[in-house]
Amino acid sequence: MLQELSRAAHQVESVQGQLRAEQAQGRLGALVIAVMPVALLALLHVVNPQYLAPYQTLSGEFVLGGLVVLIAVGYLWMVHILRVPQPDLLPLAPHAESAASQQVRGEHYFPALPSARLGDAAIHPSSPRVAAGD
Repeated sequence: MLQELSRAAHQVESVQGQLRAEQAQGRLGALVIAVMPVALLALLHVVNPQYLAPYQTLSGEFVLGGLVVLIAVGYLWMVHILRVPQPDLLPLAPHAESAASQQVRGEHYFPALPSARLGDAAIHPSSPRVAAGD
């Protein structure tokens, strides 16, 4: 039993490591996509400054400012998409409370099961058991 638990924990750790590696690769790709237009703009400014002359007016600067804002929003969106919520490894308690704390307060640990009807008698875990011949 302990070996199986150890193996399962190792597998979870392995998958989480792979997930972190994939997320890091995605973040790097998002950074490259975000920096590429700015780098191209800087390269054009060095190679052929006359090509960017229309952007040296007030309206051109607003356009460039809007593009920088859109690039930043796109980068943040890509990073947000790459986030994976952390799984709850012990999904036993409904609201991350331990069974002991619920028992101390006198609450039931497991949620109430829906009652099933069999003829006229309701079958529910909290109802008294009925003998087979009754």
